[in-house]
Amino acid sequence: MKSMIREKIKNLFKPKLKLAPGTRFASFLFIACSMVIAAGILWAANMYYNLDTSEVIVGHIERVYNYLRATYGLIVGGSDSQNPASGYKFQVVGDSLFSGNAVIGNVSDTAQELKFVEGGSTPEQYIGLKAPTSLTTNRTYILPNHDTSPPGENYVLTWQSGNQLEWKSLSGAGGGGDITAVGSMTTGDVFAGSSASGQWLGLGSSAGRIAFLDDTTDYINLLDANVGIGTATPGQKLSVAGTFGILEGGSNPSYYTIFQGGDQSANITYTLPTSGPSANDLVLVANSDGTLRWDTAGGIGAGGDVTDVGDCDGPACFTSSGTEGTSLWFYDADGRGQLTIANLTAARTYTLPDATGTIALGTGTENYVAYWTGTNSLGSEQYLSTTRGGTGQNSSSWNGMVKVVGGTWSTTTGTQNYAAYWSDANTIAAEQYLAVSRGGTGAGTFTQYGILYGNGTSALGVTTAGTANQLLISGGGSTAPSWTNIADLITATNGLTESGTTQLTLKLGGTLSETTTISQGDYNMIFNLTGTGDFKVQDAGTDILVVSDDGKIYFKDYPLAESGKQILREAVSIFGFDLPTQCSTACDDEYAQISRTIESYPFSSAESGATRKHKLAIRYATSDTTTSIKFRVYDETTSSYVDQGGGNYDITVSASPGTDLDDGTAVMANVVLPSTSSNDWHLRLQGASDLTVRIYDILLLAYDEIE
Repeated sequence: MKSMIREKIKNLFKPKLKLAPGTRFASFLFIACSMVIAAGILWAANMYYNLDTSEVIVGHIERVYNYLRATYGLIVGGSDSQNPASGYKFQVVGDSLFSGNAVIGNVSDTAQELKFVEGGSTPEQYIGLKAPTSLTTNRTYILPNHDTSPPGENYVLTWQSGNQLEWKSLSGAGGGGDITAVGSMTTGDVFAGSSASGQWLGLGSSAGRIAFLDDTTDYINLLDANVGIGTATPGQKLSVAGTFGILEGGSNPSYYTIFQGGDQSANITYTLPTSGPSANDLVLVANSDGTLRWDTAGGIGAGGDVTDVGDCDGPACFTSSGTEGTSLWFYDADGRGQLTIANLTAARTYTLPDATGTIALGTGTENYVAYWTGTNSLGSEQYLSTTRGGTGQNSSSWNGMVKVVGGTWSTTTGTQNYAAYWSDANTIAAEQYLAVSRGGTGAGTFTQYGILYGNGTSALGVTTAGTANQLLISGGGSTAPSWTNIADLITATNGLTESGTTQLTLKLGGTLSETTTISQGDYNMIFNLTGTGDFKVQDAGTDILVVSDDGKIYFKDYPLAESGKQILREAVSIFGFDLPTQCSTACDDEYAQISRTIESYPFSSAESGATRKHKLAIRYATSDTTTSIKFRVYDETTSSYVDQGGGNYDITVSASPGTDLDDGTAVMANVVLPSTSSNDWHLRLQGASDLTVRIYDILLLAYDEIE
């Protein structure tokens, strides 16, 4: 019975196994199930042939990667025996969720409808939505956000920018409402033409309003109101909170005459003159009540009655071209001061400094030093005293070092090449070699190449130069340090031997006399094999671990690692299915895609010191035992085949040992992947004429090849 069911299933799918040239992997892999689904079948206990109903039952579908065609009809949900309702090709039983866009139409010249059927036990009527015909652009309307703009009674659905729909009241929609009048106009186009002449817009016919008059010269009047610019509470017919500017005249005006109020404590009213000025050079004068008038400068107490300036009574006093004026007088309650220039022999310029202070005058002796004796007077002295930063003496003949004791300056001298130091707070002394107590060495010469050492308060001591390769050894605090041969200090033991006296040589190769532990810490232990010898770990003379001089590592006689040895690191399935894939004509003279696209590189990087290599593990069968098959790696990013070495793009696999396609064999084949790890690629297959190939599964293996 099982063999009969299997034969019926084979016969059911057999006429559909045709591969069109150039089809991609989705068509190639899943065409065997095209009458039921185009992709994603799990073939095991979930798929079987039902003798009672003569149906192929697919119990579990995970995912569809390509087209799903149900040409007669399709029902989602419902019972095992339920068909779509009469007259319908597609039916969903239960709630549905669309994660993408749902398109209704685009299958005929007739615009399609979205129908919502009424409820009840016998629903017949529906409400439908339908797009108009002859649209020129696509349009998607976004429903209102009920949280931010919920509807109210008598609200209308309005269109907003960006195709957003929004609920609005009728009065806020811009196209209607309860407006019965605009100003004094109740009908027609309000304030949009000559019909607005004689009309007003504002608070009322006798309140603040703007009135319009269509005349030879049109008028716009502001009536029964104060006008404020920059203020909401104007106190005058026109109140400006800020500056008021009048543009200049001329052909290209750009500048303004600007008026601005001062920092006032109360309102100020100025009344302009009742007539214009009657003469030139008149000035605008204000009375105490703010009334302005035109008047002469002499008549307002601001000029005209000055008779003299200093000693000058002429018309040009103290000017660059005047001929009078040598003195000015200044007066205060304590007296009168006179500023007079001397009898000049030429023009002079006196420039006052850009500073605040007092200019003082005084007398002194030639070549003396001037200094301030008070805030307004100057004095002088021959030598600037120490209290004013001077030396108080004539220092032109001084020699030696200068010192100051108790405010008095003096000089001192010493012996050439001697070191100077303070012997007390006011005395400088000298000595040939600076003593140890003063930070010196206490000596002038030392043994060449000797080592200095301390000697208490006495002069520093120095050792002999010693001989080559000697070490300096401390005297323990009782004697001076001395040179000693290294051989007198080190004794070799526990696997080490020594030779030499002044130059000590330590060698490995002795016998260990105690348990020995080597702690590496954060450092490396390096055995450098530069000759023909091997590194060996033995047990009673038998090799256990060997590192040969050519870089190979052995456990006893088995090579663990050597250059060129490949170590399997990772493996992924790039083709694998319980229902195998088979082809004959689709891959007889061209390459057909056999795997899905591999996006980017699926493995981790090779370890340091190794090169990444790849292999394919292929389980397959062929219809004869002599004709080989070929695979190629196709780089989708560069749209080219990957070179497998020496310009060869083929991965050739021998024919299977037998011709039974249900048996098959397995083989390992080297493969080269795209050189750029981020490139997408897939595997293609080519057989031969009259050859049938069945592929069961393919693994991609990643090896580390030791360098």
